Amino acid sequence: MRIIRENNRKTDPKVSIVLLDWGCRESFHTLEYLSHLVTRRDQYEVIWVEYYDRQPAEIVDMIERYESHGLPSPIDTWIIMGRPRGEVFRKHLMNNLGLLHSRGEIITFMDSDAITSTTLVETLLLEFKNDPDVILYIEEIRTGEKAF
Repeated sequence: MRIIRENNRKTDPKVSIVLLDWGCRESFHTLEYLSHLVTRRDQYEVIWVEYYDRQPAEIVDMIERYESHGLPSPIDTWIIMGRPRGEVFRKHLMNNLGLLHSRGEIITFMDSDAITSTTLVETLLLEFKNDPDVILYIEEIRTGEKAF
């Protein structure tokens, strides 16, 4: 296991967003969406957990682009588990690793290819303020297929 980046902020965020990948992502648009939320960036952190030994150049380039413009990195903590190719990924191990590195009061696990609204974190904070014991499961499938 290697930690490429680790959240080094002095204060803990309110929300931790854990994204999982097992060498299957070709688009990293979710990181762009999470970088353009209405919530101040210090209120949430983004954790990327990669199961295999993969460090996509697109993510490295995105981090460099953001930081070169004085913007916060789209990833606060980046963990590469380095498991052997061919091994069937174990999502629960990735979840546990993301959980152990989370610093937020609220932790959310999200598909790493999701499309989010700009109010994602605001919505989470409001729902937990209204009911601190709530468990949220949010899913929306968008497709032109009538079967769905």
